[in-house]
Amino acid sequence: MSQKTFEAKIHHLETRLSRKPREGIAELEYFVRCEVHSSDLNTFISSIKRVAEDVRTTKEDKFHWFPRKICELDKCHHLVTKFDPDLDLDHPGYSDQVYRQRRKSIAEIAFHYKQKEVYSTLKSLYPTHACKEYLEAFSLLEKFCGYNENNIPQLEEVSRFLKGGSDRSGWCSPLAASAGAVAQPVGVHLARSLCAVSERTGFQLRPVAGLLSARDFLASLAFRVFQCTQYIRHASSPMHSPEP
Repeated sequence: MSQKTFEAKIHHLETRLSRKPREGIAELEYFVRCEVHSSDLNTFISSIKRVAEDVRTTKEDKFHWFPRKICELDKCHHLVTKFDPDLDLDHPGYSDQVYRQRRKSIAEIAFHYKQKEVYSTLKSLYPTHACKEYLEAFSLLEKFCGYNENNIPQLEEVSRFLKGGSDRSGWCSPLAASAGAVAQPVGVHLARSLCAVSERTGFQLRPVAGLLSARDFLASLAFRVFQCTQYIRHASSPMHSPEP
């Protein structure tokens, strides 16, 4: 009852058989990591000693925060500014306003960069907001095409998977080889194109530069070709895409 009396918050609890058991008595050892107000600490420990033996306490050391995951590097932006051209009179760019403005523009990109933000956010919403067909198609992309928060495959890779068989040629090959930057930003939008397509359908994907007319889109389906528009989200609003 001590934790209730002193409103202690238990953060971690472990139990194990005692290393010094008494004859015929099975005893347990407890390891508890808890939080209690400093003014109640001594009384709290005394109350535990009244109901338990060999009570030992250690004060938790506080360390400076450091990133444990790669996505937490978004918080690592404490800069040493004493050598910046805005503050350092000896910097050759101190009086060059064009140079300083260019540095500022590049710095803004770095400050607002987010590691895998769009992928992680949308994936967390899919179980409650996406249809069954979408979830099945997205699962196939992750399993067979390498879709994950650290890797977005080229359009050619997905097209090759969908088409299956021995024919590895396709509309995507010349574009993917000569303009990888065009094929890469497909991102999670591509899963929309796969909602009605399952593994190895014989379809192939073809990149298209914009919104295709209904006539041309339907004509492509006759050849088992699915036209895919390449979308790149604007960095100022990564969660918003005005395209259909």
